Amino acid sequence: MIKNRKIYLFILTVFLLIAEIIIVKSFYTVEVLLNFRSTFWLLHEGAVLIFLGLCHYILREEIGYFDIFVLLFPLLGVIFLIFEEIFFFWKVSQSLVEEVLFSEVNYENEREEDFSAANFDVMSSYDLFLSDNSEKKKKFLFSYNPSDISVKTEILQRALLDENIDVIHYAATELNTIDTEIQAKINSAEKREKSKENDLRIYRLYKKYNKSGLLFGAISDFYRKKMFGMLNNLKISQEEKEKELIDIYEKLEYKEEYETLLKKYIKKSNNKDMISKYLKFLYRENRFHELISEYKKFERYNKDIEIPEFLREFV
Repeated sequence: MIKNRKIYLFILTVFLLIAEIIIVKSFYTVEVLLNFRSTFWLLHEGAVLIFLGLCHYILREEIGYFDIFVLLFPLLGVIFLIFEEIFFFWKVSQSLVEEVLFSEVNYENEREEDFSAANFDVMSSYDLFLSDNSEKKKKFLFSYNPSDISVKTEILQRALLDENIDVIHYAATELNTIDTEIQAKINSAEKREKSKENDLRIYRLYKKYNKSGLLFGAISDFYRKKMFGMLNNLKISQEEKEKELIDIYEKLEYKEEYETLLKKYIKKSNNKDMISKYLKFLYRENRFHELISEYKKFERYNKDIEIPEFLREFV
C-alpha cells in the first residue's frame, strides 16, 4: 500500500513537472520574476496547490518540507522533488530493505558493540562527522534517538553536509520522516472536536514543531503567531501564559512587548532566569549604561546572582 502511494505520488509529480514546464515556457520573463500577481506566478501557485491538495486529501501522502520548496521555486522545486523520489526508489531496491532487516535483527547487539564508551572511543557526534568512517556515521545515525528532537534534528542537518551520499540520503529521509510525523499529529489534533484539552494539545504540538529545528523564517513565525492567537484561551495558569508569551515575543522580535512583559514578570517574581533574559536583551540592544544599572539593582536584592559572561567587561 505504501509502495503504491509512492508510485502514484511520483506519477502526480511528473504531471506537475510537465505543467511547470508549460507555464515557464509560456509565461516566464525576467520582468515577472518579482511580480507575484503576474499570470506566471498565479498559474504556478495554482498548479502547486492543486498538487499538494491531491497529495494530502487523495493520496494521504506528505512531501515534508518540499511543499514550501516547490511553492517558492518554480520548476526547480519540482525537479528536486522528482530526484528525491527517484533516489528513494533506487535506495529501497538496492540497499535500504537489507539494512533495515539486518538492523531489526541485530539492533540491540549493534548498539552495545559499536556505541559503548569503550568501542566508540568517547567520540562526540560532532567529532564523528569530521572523521572519514562512513559506516560508523551511518550506524550512529541509525541508532541515535535522543529524547530532545531538536538535538536529533541538529545532528541530521549536520549529516546533510557530509561527503558520503548514503549518509546524506539517510539524514534527508529521516528529517522528512520527523517532519511528516509531526505534521500528521497536528493535522489529526486539528480535526478533533474543539475543547480546552485539545486546544492545549494543538498548542504543544505547534511548540514542539517550532522547537524541532525543522522550521525557519516565515514558516516558523507563522506557527508562533498561531500559538499567540491560542494562548489566552488555554487551560493553563496565568504564570505559564506569561512565560509562553515572553518566549513568543522574543522569537517574533516584538521588542517593546517583550521588554514590558519581562519587567512585569521580574517585578512580580524576581526570577533569576527572567533577569538573565532581560540583561541579555539590553546587551543585544547595545543599551550598556542601562544594562550595568539594572544589573547592580538586581544584585542588591539577589546576592547569589552571578555576573553574566557578556557583562564581565563592563563591571
